[in-house]
Amino acid sequence: IEPQMSPGERGTVIYNQNEVFTMTGTKHGEYWLDKTSTMLLRTENGRTEIVFCIEPGVPLPNFENPDYEAIEAEDVDHRAQIAAAIWTRVFPNQSTQEQIVTQAVIWENLSAYGLTITTIEEIPNFAALKAQLNQAIDEYDKKPNFHNQTIDLTFGETMTLQSGGVNLNLFDQVVKNSANVDFQISENGQSVAVTPTDPTKTTGSYQAKNSYMEGTPLAFEKEGSQTVMVARIKNTNH
Repeated sequence: IEPQMSPGERGTVIYNQNEVFTMTGTKHGEYWLDKTSTMLLRTENGRTEIVFCIEPGVPLPNFENPDYEAIEAEDVDHRAQIAAAIWTRVFPNQSTQEQIVTQAVIWENLSAYGLTITTIEEIPNFAALKAQLNQAIDEYDKKPNFHNQTIDLTFGETMTLQSGGVNLNLFDQVVKNSANVDFQISENGQSVAVTPTDPTKTTGSYQAKNSYMEGTPLAFEKEGSQTVMVARIKNTNH
């Protein structure tokens, strides 16, 4: 990942007016319809990044919409942050249709809007793609079986712990290892071999986190126009 953007940075939001998608569903229980498309942010230094709308119903008037400014957006709902960050892992092809499905899932997870999106006219398999992304969001915050558990280890011996279906390889950054253990994750991520390395240690802890797309969520805003979000996750899975 490139160095993170910062509040105060400026840019232009590019709105793809050539391929517009029609979403239907309900808003706070009442019939709802909106049209949207994919969006790209181009900063003043030439960097580009896919962004997502976080104000359903507010228009982007032009193909190029300049004079946007970055602000912190830590109050964006956690599941919406996750969706924006992990969609490229869920949908590695990163098609326009998959980006729009991600936009719909983000909107549904912005709790203030009360949206349930049932169809996207131009994406017949919307329901299946939506379920696929929502399942990945559900799984994101899952903890392994041994999370917050006390494990008795013996120096010179290795204990294998099962994750309970959680992929341990996603926890890519060690936060703390005061127990001085060797922590060898299996290739499939479903178990770990834990070996004490210090005979003088009688207590300690081990903590790792999923650092993928970790950072302060940013929104780019402009008075009278749509606010868009740059994908980052404030509270990643520890």
